[in-house]
Amino acid sequence: MFKDDTNVYTHLDVVDRGGQKVGTVSDVVSDAASLEPKWLIVDVGLMKSSHYLPVEAVQRNDVGQLIIPFDKETVKAATKPNKGHVLTAEDDRELREHYKMQEN
Repeated sequence: MFKDDTNVYTHLDVVDRGGQKVGTVSDVVSDAASLEPKWLIVDVGLMKSSHYLPVEAVQRNDVGQLIIPFDKETVKAATKPNKGHVLTAEDDRELREHYKMQEN
């Protein structure tokens, strides 16, 4: 995991542990209180289907890709963002459950 300016994440490719491309980061959702990046919006297909991905699960490799411990199907099964990319507390809870993350 790395915590940099949110612009650092945008347009990076997301790959699984086997190196298979999962998608490309199109946006970042920051925590309202801390302003730290919390969720990535990842486009996973030709139709630009977007899904949330937790920042805390990513690692950056030597070529600038984000490696995740999930396969593409897991990401595609995650909640899709609304137009404003605003998460409710319920959305956050569902995503944390989907990705088997501990509560904050």
